[in-house]
Amino acid sequence: MDVYLLPAPGGAFRFFSPQLEAVHKKAVPKDKSKPAGRIKRAVGRIKRGYLAATRRSRQQEKVLKSLKDIRQITVHYPPRLSEKEAEQLYRELIEKQIRKHRRWLIVNGALIPFGVLLTIAPGPNVFLAFLAWRTLAHYQSHKGGKKAGELAVRFHADTRLAKLDRLARKRFVWNRRKQMGEAEHKLLRELNATERDSSSIDAIDV
Repeated sequence: MDVYLLPAPGGAFRFFSPQLEAVHKKAVPKDKSKPAGRIKRAVGRIKRGYLAATRRSRQQEKVLKSLKDIRQITVHYPPRLSEKEAEQLYRELIEKQIRKHRRWLIVNGALIPFGVLLTIAPGPNVFLAFLAWRTLAHYQSHKGGKKAGELAVRFHADTRLAKLDRLARKRFVWNRRKQMGEAEHKLLRELNATERDSSSIDAIDV
């Protein structure tokens, strides 16, 4: 599996894997039906807002969850970093994610009994369902992060990450958020296209 260290402002990085995004898009087709009624439209807006706000964190969750089921990954990093720096950055990101998901696993798990109490109220218990879903997601991500130390990891300096890295490190950038958003969108489209082409070649070989 290929994992990319995507640069962000302030020297931050995050995980991304185009292979996991491709699998997710195939597994979850878009719902083209039009929701009827005021409540359904409101729920739809809330859902879309939540998905947009948590897109980056969910991408990292997908990477961590997948680590428990594989044996080897290739970590792509900006070419200005040395392989040793990239390895250290990768380990730090893994540890940070482990701590984050351990914390939220405890918080969500502690809130589940309160969600159970809401079952006496009429209607579906959305709060309990959400807590159960997030608790499971944090557990799987935490488990995958702990498994990372057992994987065979290969590091590769990828020139495609250079532009995004330069924008993230520049001291003064006019409308940095917009420029980085556009550069990231273009990069992810390129990575996803490469993954689709690779999948097509594999299918032909089979």
